[in-house]
Amino acid sequence: MIQTSKYNFIYRDTIATPREVVVYKAGDALSEPAGLVGSFLRGGLISGCNLRFLITLEIGNILSWADTEYRNRGAYIFDLEFRFLILDVYKIGDYYQVLITPDSLTVEMKTEVIAAARADFNQLIDKRPVQILDTPEWRYKVKKLVGDKHKKLKHKSIFSS
Repeated sequence: MIQTSKYNFIYRDTIATPREVVVYKAGDALSEPAGLVGSFLRGGLISGCNLRFLITLEIGNILSWADTEYRNRGAYIFDLEFRFLILDVYKIGDYYQVLITPDSLTVEMKTEVIAAARADFNQLIDKRPVQILDTPEWRYKVKKLVGDKHKKLKHKSIFSS
């Protein structure tokens, strides 16, 4: 798991058209009422995928481990409603990364996390995927686009009602 000074990265790769990706804008809030699955195992994009959701969490934040079947895949499950901020949308060629994070970062932290996330994506873009995640079963588990049926939302803090 890659770490900035205060945050961990969790990866979720999927397939999206450019038209689907364009709804993700830095500064917008993102909500996923049904929960979310991702993995802390670091590697290239899963075969056939062109979109990586990179989720940052504060080190020490409590997460649910996935069931035993998925633990060896480094899987985390966010069981409760998932509400984060889109911090950055980054593109290399035909591949995209959407960085999502809690809405509690200072400007310095945002700068640090964006730089670390982009460096991570640059390093991993040509790498092979983590083999244990590069399966039809895992791709099915993470195929859904993140956020309110992938509709663009106006920015709203996760701390507001």
